[in-house]
Amino acid sequence: TTTAQLPPLNSFPSLCIQHRILSVSENTLFCFDTNTAATQIFLQKFDFHFGFFTDICETFIHFENSFRQPLLVGDTSHALIIRFLRQPTHHNLPTNMNATPAAPALRNTPSLSIENNASPAQLSPSHQPVPLPKKLQKLIRKAPSSRQKRKKLKRMLKGGLPRESQFVVWCHITGATRIRHKMRSYEYYVNQESSFDAQIEKDVPRTFPDHASFLHRHEELFRCLHALSVFVNDYVQGLSYVAGFILLNAPHEEDCFYIMCQLFNTYGMRELYSDGFPKLHRLVGAFDILMESQMPQLHKHFQKLDIPTSLFLHRCFLTMFAMQFPFELVSRIMDVFVLQKWRVVMKVCLQMMHEQQEKMLKLDYEHLLFFLQSMNKIFDASKQQDGDEAVNIGEFFDRAMRLNIKRKFHKALRKYEKQQRRAKKKMRQSGQE
Repeated sequence: TTTAQLPPLNSFPSLCIQHRILSVSENTLFCFDTNTAATQIFLQKFDFHFGFFTDICETFIHFENSFRQPLLVGDTSHALIIRFLRQPTHHNLPTNMNATPAAPALRNTPSLSIENNASPAQLSPSHQPVPLPKKLQKLIRKAPSSRQKRKKLKRMLKGGLPRESQFVVWCHITGATRIRHKMRSYEYYVNQESSFDAQIEKDVPRTFPDHASFLHRHEELFRCLHALSVFVNDYVQGLSYVAGFILLNAPHEEDCFYIMCQLFNTYGMRELYSDGFPKLHRLVGAFDILMESQMPQLHKHFQKLDIPTSLFLHRCFLTMFAMQFPFELVSRIMDVFVLQKWRVVMKVCLQMMHEQQEKMLKLDYEHLLFFLQSMNKIFDASKQQDGDEAVNIGEFFDRAMRLNIKRKFHKALRKYEKQQRRAKKKMRQSGQE
């Protein structure tokens, strides 16, 4: 018997993304890799050695002091699948599980300080909000109070914004243009110390490593994520993909910073990445409810194979699709996200499942795991087999936007929250007994 060293609760999904851990379910760990090296590194993070595992559950972390030897049931070119010999027995989480981990020492990074690396003028020549045509400004300004204007704006966003005005529209709709006058300057946040710099420094080179135009923007992404970590006093690895994608579309890094601040302030990302990932759980729970009502046969297939939809959804939600999917799709999603928030993400996920359900219903356990992990390939013509055609991104997105789920989505969220309250009440009652 060995005592586990408990990791911080908010580090688990980050490590999953970093080490290609697909997901965890009641007694199974899914690892997308052709060898066990990534899994071994992942376990070493927690001072584990390969061959012994603790209980890792879908709710992210439930630990016991004793380790159990796993049964390896699948080791293919697609995935490494590890099941435990016994069903885990769950205890209440230790009181120190939510404790904030000790802050790592700040590294001396020359590029961190604007004063040592570049003048404010070099980072943003104008320090002014990006201009927007007056006609479009008027439409955005009147949209909240005018149903007609809002419909017109919605049609414009769903149809896709022109490249030259895309980022400007994001800034104005999110409110990033306004808050930059109310917040401290970007330089202030960049020059503050952050306890998350060591992790950010590791994540930056891993973000879009195959994107040629992004290689020369690593320092900008580092400073932007550093400033954001100071602003929100937190950092999770999936953020590097969201910020990286926005940075690729931004004229200057500080424009990216202010949009990211607004995503945390008013778009629910603070709850998405906070300890326990409450919003992530609510979104996945709502998706499961919608999938059960709209695609009952596929929902039963997932249940029969004991595969959680979180295998597909976690990366989509935590990275806003930017980690794996084509930038054209991510860009279209972002155009509508600034107005509809998480509803557009739910529409895209539902449409993707709906269009691929016939294929998924024919797949067995291991092949479905692989298909979920490589769902982005449906848009790539070079990856198609057996005469299949790649899905046209523009046409797919148009179909997704025609889904009318506004009421159903909110109803599903309420139903999931009600289920959670009942489950907690039942647990309290059983504990008292």
